[in-house]
Amino acid sequence: MRPRYIPRHFAFAESWGLGAKAMTRWILFGVAAAAFALPGKLIAEDTRDFTILVDGKPQGEYHLTIAKQDDGSFVVQSHAKVRISYLIKTYRYSYRGQETWKDNHLVRFDSSTNDDGKQYEVVAVAQGRQIQVQVNGQSRVVAPDLWISTYWQQPHGQPRHQKIAILDGDTGEVIPSKLHFVGIEQRTVAGQVQNCAHYRVYDGMQADLWYDAQGLLVHEDAIDDGHRVVHELVRVREQ
Repeated sequence: MRPRYIPRHFAFAESWGLGAKAMTRWILFGVAAAAFALPGKLIAEDTRDFTILVDGKPQGEYHLTIAKQDDGSFVVQSHAKVRISYLIKTYRYSYRGQETWKDNHLVRFDSSTNDDGKQYEVVAVAQGRQIQVQVNGQSRVVAPDLWISTYWQQPHGQPRHQKIAILDGDTGEVIPSKLHFVGIEQRTVAGQVQNCAHYRVYDGMQADLWYDAQGLLVHEDAIDDGHRVVHELVRVREQ
């Protein structure tokens, strides 16, 4: 997902969105995604619930579940819904995705997005030293060092204006960007003051990201198409 939920084509008289998917499509997606999770045994699970604010107003919700397996892999599931009404127009958006990572490398990514009626089905699978990306049945090969725009995990080290390729989880587009470590800052997260690592993505994707001591996302603040889009963590549920 790019700085999520403000589409490139958004304007006062245009739609912004997603809509409800047909039940059959969601069921098929869920079965396909589950089939490619790594076979490791679950040893820890963390679910994070976010409120999505657009221009300061709550307009949707985002849920992120991070499951650590005993083989060292991570299976990450995320889903979001947004609904915005502008006079006679209502924009609807929905997203559902699953990522599998091992040894800091992407193994597989599946997502299904409905952007106000425009549908995207994305599959990315690691194949040796490349990644095969398929969007609505159209395939291409990309370099293996990708970050996905769910931004769930803190980047390694303290990059300074480092070039990075980001896979837009909505559309499957690979967007060249830059990544910069801003510093350690105190933030109030779900009612508690925490020291958080602040990173900035720019020159392509645009987002400010904050991570907790576990290296997991707690806050995202993005500007897209002139709109401020914020993901604010409201609750963490651990298993």
